Parts: sequence; C-alpha cells; structure tokens
Amino acid sequence: MRKQRNKVWMIVLLVLTLLTSLSKGVQAAKLPNENWAKEYIEFLFRTDIVSDPTWLYQPDRLITKEEGLALVGRLLKVVYGPLSEGAYTNRTDYRAVYKQEIDQLAGQIDMLVNIEQKKTSKLQPGEKMLYYLHLSAMGQPMKQPLRYNSDWWLSAAHLQQSMTREELSMVLSHVLAPQIDRAANRSTGIEQLYDDLYNWKGNNLYRDTVTLFPSVLKSYKIFQADADFQPKQAVTRGQYAVVLKRLYDLLTGEHQRIAGGVAEQADQINVLLSAASYAYQRGDRQQLTKFFSDKAISQLEKIRPMPFHQYYGELTVGETSASEISLSGFYRSSQMGNYQIDYRLVKPAEQAKAPYGWIIDSFNYIQR
Repeated sequence: MRKQRNKVWMIVLLVLTLLTSLSKGVQAAKLPNENWAKEYIEFLFRTDIVSDPTWLYQPDRLITKEEGLALVGRLLKVVYGPLSEGAYTNRTDYRAVYKQEIDQLAGQIDMLVNIEQKKTSKLQPGEKMLYYLHLSAMGQPMKQPLRYNSDWWLSAAHLQQSMTREELSMVLSHVLAPQIDRAANRSTGIEQLYDDLYNWKGNNLYRDTVTLFPSVLKSYKIFQADADFQPKQAVTRGQYAVVLKRLYDLLTGEHQRIAGGVAEQADQINVLLSAASYAYQRGDRQQLTKFFSDKAISQLEKIRPMPFHQYYGELTVGETSASEISLSGFYRSSQMGNYQIDYRLVKPAEQAKAPYGWIIDSFNYIQR
C-alpha cells in the first residue's frame, strides 16, 4: 500500500515538474514580444500586412522568399491601393503558397513605373525582379547573363528558401524604381539606368557586395549599413518588419507631394487617379470608398462603362488650397475618342481611410 502511495506521489511530482517546465517554456516563448522589433511588428498587424500571431513571439524566425514578396505586395496595396492585375503568372510555381500575391506584386511594380513614365515601360521591372530572384535561388550571381534563357521560373522549393539581405535589396530596388529614376535624373532613361545596374556598372558603396542593388538604396536609409552590407545574411521577421516600416514611411511621405509644386502635384495625383480608376474598372466598392466621396461614387454609376482616368493622359492642375484641388485630365480612348474629366479633390473628414490623404469629391465628364 505504501509503495503504491509512493508511486502515486512520484507521478504527481513528475506531472507538476512537467507543467512547471511547460509554463516556463511558454513564458520564454513570449519574451521576444518585448524585443527591439516589437513596435515594428505591431505596425504590420495594425496595417493588416501581417495576421499570423506567431510573429509576436517568433521574431527571430527567418523570412522565406515567397513570404517576403507577399508582404511587400501587401504593403504596396496599403500605400497605393491595388493598381493592376497579376502579371507574369507563368514565372511562379502554381504550387507556391503565395503565388497570387507574388503575381500581383509584379503587376503592381510594373504599373508604378508605367505611371511614372506615362507610358508602358520596356523595363518590365516586375518580371526583372522575379528573374533576378530566380538567378539567386539557383546559386547564380544577380547579374545579366551573357545568354538569356527565356525558359525560367521560380519553383515552390526555391521560394521556400530564406530571403537574404542582398535579395531583399534587389526586390526593393525594383519597388523603388520610380524614385531611383527620378533621383538619378539621367537623360538616358530608366531602361538604361537599370541595364547598368544589372551589369554591375556604377558606384559600389559597400566593400562586401558585387551587386549594386544595396548601393542604389543607401540614400533611402532602408537598411542600416556602413562599409559592409552583409549581403548573404538571412533576414529575420523582426529585421523585415523594420525594413517594411521604413519603406512605408518613405512611400507615404511621397503622398505629401500632392501639396507641393504643380509638377509634383500632377505626378502624385496621377498615381491616386490611377488607383481610383482601377477600383472603378473592377467595381470594387471597398476600394472605391477610399478614393471617392459618396457623391462621386453616384456619378460613377451614371458614366459606366465609359473609361475613367488613364495614366498616360495629360493632367493640368488648376486652383489649389490647403483643403481643395481642382484639375483637369485630357484623354483619348479607342472606344470613344477624346474626352476630358474635371476633378475636384478634397481632404476627407477621416483621412486615415484615404491612402493619399485626398479623395475625389466630384467630377465633370466631357466627351469631345
């Protein structure tokens, strides 16, 4: 009887010991919630870029290539709203978990460059981004090869590899192509600028890199690096959150150009109107409310299915105040010939819901 009682007590002690260990393990798992990246990770939750709760207690977990691409795509949608359908769908494995989001990111990047150039760019930065990530995943340098093999794709296995700092710098060099081209201010154009980048022609600002992607990003201070970039270092969730927050601040800061000079206003309003026009084309009510007042949405229903804003049209900014902007867009459509739209932009009461801080309050549609 005493032996049985001793056995019972031993079992109880073992169970208590196990429970104590588990409790300590849970507490230890939650400790990283207080780590240096907490505020950046919480930002990703607030903006719906991340919803996986494991981010809160696994900030040191490595980011995969496909997860990294998907997160950048979500951030661009938060900043600009959707601008384009998915592109280059044959370049990513259909088995990839985030295939649709990766395809959409490629299309979004292309459209941002098209809007900046006011034409369909030959650069195709979305596809180039996927191509150089493919080269890196294959263990090859991210450099334009002597012979281009057009039969390439990013396999699901390659997309599950960890994202390195150099790969992330390459991705962001394509995301920021409009800003990089604007800053370069070269007469040769964006295609030649990136051709030099792909061939490693230019000023390398880091001792431990051969690619120039980190160098073209240095002035934007997205990465913290002085003489050495540590290009092959895998990126953790916490580090990725910091980079995404800096990218978000940089891109949303550009929305302030709407309140700048006339040329700056027209360029940035072109992006706003392009996002608004895409929401109109898709009939996306949720997105429409981010770019149009209720009155303007009612007007849209009266002109459907006629075309709306086109990024290659001409914008003329008229009267401007701190709370209102008047402008006109002049367009040509194969469907209906020349047409004009006079816009009135205002700052909405709930600016947090408007990605650009402005919405289309009303417009006048004129067929020429």
